[in-house]
Amino acid sequence: MLKSGADQDPLVDLEEDIKEVKAKIKEVEEEIKELKAKIKEAKAKYLEEDLSKNQLHAAEVSYLGAHLMALMEKKAMPLVGLKKSDVWDKKNGLCVLRTIDKKFESKELVYMPLSGHPDEYCVQVLYDDLLTMSLGITVGELNGTADTTAATFNDINGRQLSFVTFDRPFKRVLLLIAFSAFRLALENSNRKHTLATAAAPRDVAAWRVLFDDATVGSAGSPPIPANGFIMQRFFKDG
Repeated sequence: MLKSGADQDPLVDLEEDIKEVKAKIKEVEEEIKELKAKIKEAKAKYLEEDLSKNQLHAAEVSYLGAHLMALMEKKAMPLVGLKKSDVWDKKNGLCVLRTIDKKFESKELVYMPLSGHPDEYCVQVLYDDLLTMSLGITVGELNGTADTTAATFNDINGRQLSFVTFDRPFKRVLLLIAFSAFRLALENSNRKHTLATAAAPRDVAAWRVLFDDATVGSAGSPPIPANGFIMQRFFKDG
């Protein structure tokens, strides 16, 4: 440190001060080095955990249990002879791929009864341009094979739904949503919909048959209300 009186040598004292500062800097550098090592270790651990979370996300979150009739639409349940509270029934839901559910919600595809199999359903894409869009998974993931080709909506158009239990969704809810979606598609002059045109039930009578069948077997819906076919009001020629 600086000395007083005749013995003071500014240069020597300055050199000592510089040494002290350098020593402090070295100590700080060592501390920084240790901190960097700890940060690197923490990052590696975080990335490892994050990768595990992402893998879990890919395996589980890509699929979801989705409402057929959304909560905000529960007032429409009585239209098909159901109670508003039935919106919480397990038959008002399906476990499907998230990308498929988004297109179902936007009424770009529907689930239709499979002809000859009253309790089974198939996917019906309504708009032609949807066929080439990606599902977000591979064909192998869709079919349980090693095929790494990207799966598209064309791969599921007409595909039968697979169920792991004997429970089936409310058929009449699916039909109500399908009727609305078909009607939107057939009236859409801005988007090609030859798929909807080809698949749409031909007239009111055909829709009526489908709704009547909704009480057969394990289809899930109660009898049509005694006051008649309440859906009739939605048909143009009704």
